[in-house]
Amino acid sequence: MRNPSPPPSKPPGSETFGRTEKALKAALVAGACLALAGCGATQAYSYTHLPSGYHWRAVYDQTTNAVVFYGQDPLTLETVYVGPDNQFFIYRHPGPIGPKDLTMHWDPHDAQ
Repeated sequence: MRNPSPPPSKPPGSETFGRTEKALKAALVAGACLALAGCGATQAYSYTHLPSGYHWRAVYDQTTNAVVFYGQDPLTLETVYVGPDNQFFIYRHPGPIGPKDLTMHWDPHDAQ
């Protein structure tokens, strides 16, 4: 005589999934809060962390073989530039940065 197979197991109750889902949501909210807390006014900006409000656009620069970023100050309409060396510059004319523009260093900050 053959042994009967055990009855199929039932799926876990909704309480098990509810707790897991709630824990996941809580972890995501906590992570988002930590990320936002790290975005204070005293943060350092760089090539990989650009200040907000300047409508940055990435441009491939053939002379340096790198991607650089150009933005525009919304109040003065001056052009803002940053390259992979994390040096920020600002100048008055539109278009690519030139050698004369490398004298006007800019202290990066979020747009007003």
